[in-house]
Amino acid sequence: LMYYTIGQRQGLGIGGTKEGSEEPWYVADKDLENNVLIVAQGDHPSLYASSLECSQLHWISDQLPSSDTILRCKIRYRQQDQTCSITELSDGKLRVDFDEPQRAITPGQSIAFYHDDICLGGGIINTAIIEKAIQSANIGVNPNNNGEVIKLFFPPMTVKQRQETAKQAKVMTDNAK
Repeated sequence: LMYYTIGQRQGLGIGGTKEGSEEPWYVADKDLENNVLIVAQGDHPSLYASSLECSQLHWISDQLPSSDTILRCKIRYRQQDQTCSITELSDGKLRVDFDEPQRAITPGQSIAFYHDDICLGGGIINTAIIEKAIQSANIGVNPNNNGEVIKLFFPPMTVKQRQETAKQAKVMTDNAK
């Protein structure tokens, strides 16, 4: 699962079906404990979250912006600024609530905060906070591909298998260049 990123479209090895939708599949979530990749087809609601939690914060002024500061942020390069509000949590963490749900909030990526055109600081995304959990994801590919969520189960791997997989991925990446 370490080779997949939330929102990723390429390299999933999932195609459509004869009578199904031709919309692409995207990584919606990862269940690391059970080694399960959760994917969704098209512009599925499971790809969106209205909040996130971040840490490793750095404020240029060394201070958290005041609550009356109108904040905007970016969670990906070249994204338009998104209006948000922040709440300080324990242990140096921050909750960010967006005015509009954001697509494919990805743990490990950066978030940058702005007031007008001035960068105030940033942090590292820990997790997307999804208010409505996906009720029951289908197991396996839905033959109708009606924008359903599916789970792809990966068998447990030994250390040797993981090393071999990493070597194969590097060869594929090198060959793609």
